[in-house]
Amino acid sequence: MAGLADDADAVLFVGDDTIVTEAAEVAPGMRCVVVKTALGARSAALLHPDEARDRIQQAVPDALANRESVRSLRFDARIRIAAAIWHNEHNGQPVMRSLTAYDH
Repeated sequence: MAGLADDADAVLFVGDDTIVTEAAEVAPGMRCVVVKTALGARSAALLHPDEARDRIQQAVPDALANRESVRSLRFDARIRIAAAIWHNEHNGQPVMRSLTAYDH
């Protein structure tokens, strides 16, 4: 989610079709961008990075302009997310870098 600093409200959610649907339910008014389609628990069909970037860039101005219509998400505790960035250029993979998030 964009904008999850200590006091900032999220106004844009980017992710797969499943999580975007859930985000729209818990945060009415939040703008959502689907950049991949979930195919299972560990796989997804991704948009080309240029297409994903374009969709996100198109959504940001509207998300910011309509931020007052978003129901704020507040949690009683901090949420910790660990992520790993794999530098695939070192192991011959076709994608230069990939990001994997782990929930705890």
